[in-house]
Amino acid sequence: MSTCFRRRPTGSHLLIINGVFLLGVVIAITTRDCNCDCKYTGNYRTDEFMDGADSLARDDTPVNLDSSSSQSADDNPQSEGDLSLSVSDTSQTGGDTSQTEGDMSQSEGDTSQGEGDMSQSMSDTSQTDGDMSQSEGDTSQTEDDISQPQGDISQNEGDTLQNLDNTPFDLLRILRLAKSASSLDEIGENPIRDKIEKYRLKCVCPEPPKWLMRSDKNSRRLEMAKEMERDMEKKLQPLVKCEALSPVSYYGSGITVEPFESVPLVGISIHDFVINALRQEDNFLHFKFQSINNLGILYVPKDVVQRSSTLIRLEGVNTATLDILVSGKDLGILNTVVDNVVYQSTSYHIDRYDQVEITFLGFSHRINVHIRRQPLPDLIDPGQDGISSQVTVITKTFERYDCLGRFVINVRKFYPGVPIIIADDSEFPEIVNASNVKHFTMPFRDGCFAGRNLALSQVRTKYVVFADDDFIFTNETRLESMIEKLEDPKANLDIISGHIQNLTSLDYIFRLVKGVDGKGMCSMGVYGMIDRERRRVPGYPQCVYAEMANNFFMAKTSVLRRIGFEPGFVYAGHEEFWMDAVGKAQSAVCLDVHVDHYRTETTKYGGYRWQTETIRKRDPHLLFENNLCYWRNWVFDTKPKIVQ
Repeated sequence: MSTCFRRRPTGSHLLIINGVFLLGVVIAITTRDCNCDCKYTGNYRTDEFMDGADSLARDDTPVNLDSSSSQSADDNPQSEGDLSLSVSDTSQTGGDTSQTEGDMSQSEGDTSQGEGDMSQSMSDTSQTDGDMSQSEGDTSQTEDDISQPQGDISQNEGDTLQNLDNTPFDLLRILRLAKSASSLDEIGENPIRDKIEKYRLKCVCPEPPKWLMRSDKNSRRLEMAKEMERDMEKKLQPLVKCEALSPVSYYGSGITVEPFESVPLVGISIHDFVINALRQEDNFLHFKFQSINNLGILYVPKDVVQRSSTLIRLEGVNTATLDILVSGKDLGILNTVVDNVVYQSTSYHIDRYDQVEITFLGFSHRINVHIRRQPLPDLIDPGQDGISSQVTVITKTFERYDCLGRFVINVRKFYPGVPIIIADDSEFPEIVNASNVKHFTMPFRDGCFAGRNLALSQVRTKYVVFADDDFIFTNETRLESMIEKLEDPKANLDIISGHIQNLTSLDYIFRLVKGVDGKGMCSMGVYGMIDRERRRVPGYPQCVYAEMANNFFMAKTSVLRRIGFEPGFVYAGHEEFWMDAVGKAQSAVCLDVHVDHYRTETTKYGGYRWQTETIRKRDPHLLFENNLCYWRNWVFDTKPKIVQ
C-alpha cells in the first residue's frame, strides 16, 4: 500500500519556496513514490460556503514575489546578492530583519544564519518588545490589529505550528503558485501512458504471407484483439498524479473491496498546521468525497456520527457524493470523521477500479479503490504417503508402444507408487497393463496438446510431472528435489524443468515486442542464454529463471491447469506451450535433475512427424491464439520493423 505523506512542519519558522525565505512557516515538501493526485481546483473553498468570508483574502489576491519590492531601508536593508520577499507589500516593524551577502541575521531573537547555514535555537527564538505587523496592499495593520504574544515560539515533539500572524489563505495562494499549472485531468491519461511506454521496443507488423491471407483467421484475430484491448483497459489501474503540495495525507492505492461489501478509506487526515491555522474561522469548511465511476456509495458509521453530530453536518450520506461541513473552531473533529469514511461497492464486478475524489480547501486528490472478487484457491491434498501421494507422471503417446512400455517400466523402477496417466491417439490402440496406470485412448490424431490436456484433467495430486514417452528415468531423476524447490517461498516457482541427456538445455527468455499499429505482437525469437547471473534462483545456484525450457518438467497442478495446452494445435509442439505460459507462471531450469532420452521412430510415426515439421510453421491457429502478427520460427516473407 503506497501512501502520499507530507511531513509535519519543522521547528523552523521560514517558508522556503524557490529559494526565497519568508518569515512565517516552513513546510517540508516531499514527493514520495505514491499514487496520489493533489491538483488545485480553484478557490480554497466552494462558493456556496463563502458567506461571511469577505474579510478573508481571496485566491485572486495578487501575491508579490518581486525581489525588488519596496521596503523601508531602515526596516530591511539589503546589499548586493540579497533577496527580499514581499507578500502583498509586507512590512515588518518592531524588529529589523537584515540580509548581507547571503547571510541573514535576525535580531531581538538571537537567531542567526551565516555562509548558507541556518541555525535556530528553539528556546532562543522569540519576539519581544515589538509585534509583527503586515500591510496587505497598502493597508497597514498596527500592533493592535495583529499581535503575537511575547515569549518563545516553540514546537515540542508532537506540537503543531502555533500563533500564525498571517491568515492561512496567503499561504495557500503561495502554495498554488509553486504547484504545476497542469493536472492529470487536463493532460489526460493517454499522453502519460505513451511516455511510460517510451523505452519499450515496438514493432511494425509485416504484411501477412500468402498462406496467412488465404485464411480468414487473421481478420477475425484483429477483431478479437480489439475486444481484448477494451477488456484490459477496464482492468487497468488508473493513473493518479501525486504532486508536492497538499493539506491532506491519504493512501492513493492499495484499498481493495469485495463486490457489495464495504471498506474504510483509511489514512485520510488533515495536517495539524492547517487545523491550527483555521481554528479561528467561524464559517463552515467543506470536505467532499465523490465516487468518480459511480460504482459505490459513501457513509460515516453511526457511532462516529453520534460522537460528532453537534459539531459537523453531513450531506449525501449513502450516495456517491458525501459532503462534510464543519466550522473552523470545530475543525479538530474533522480528522476523526474523514478517517472513518466508508466506501461500499454497489455493483457487481470481479475486477474493476473506482476512484474516490476528495476535495478540501480547493485541493483535490483521487484514491484508487479496487473492486476485486477474490478467487478461491485450488488446494490439492498432498496426502500422507510421501511422494506417491504428491506427484503424478503424465505422458502423451502416438504410435510408439515399444517406447511407451519402456517408459512405464522405468518410472516404476524408481517410483513404484507414483500414478502414471497416458493419453493415446494412435490409430489402433494397444492395451497397457501395469499397476497404478491409467490409459486413456482418443480419436486418431486428435492432437498432441489435446492429449496432454486429457491426461492433465485426470491428475489428483498437488504436483504433476510431464515427460515425453521416450524419456528414461535414472538415479539423477530426483523428483523430491523438484518438490523442495516448488515448496520454497523464497524461490517463488510454479514450474521446474530438468536437464535432458543428449539434448541442449534450454533456458531462454522470449523476445516479445508490442505492435504499434494495433495489429498484434511480434515474436522475435528468444534472448538466449544472456544475463544468467541476474536470473539465478535465490538459494539454488544450479537454477535460472526462464520462459522456455525442455519438455521435462514438474509443475504445480493448479497452475498448469490454468495455462493448459491449446487443443487446437494438432501437431507436436514445444515452444507453443511455453509461449502460453508467459506471465502466467514463474518457471526455472535446474540442472541437478536429469532424465535420459532415447529417440525412437517407427515408420508410421516418422511420416506424421515429417508433416508436423512442414505444416505447423504455416498454421495460423497459434498466431490467432496469442495475438501474434509475426512469429520468427513461422514462414514469413518479410520481417517486422523494430522501432522505439
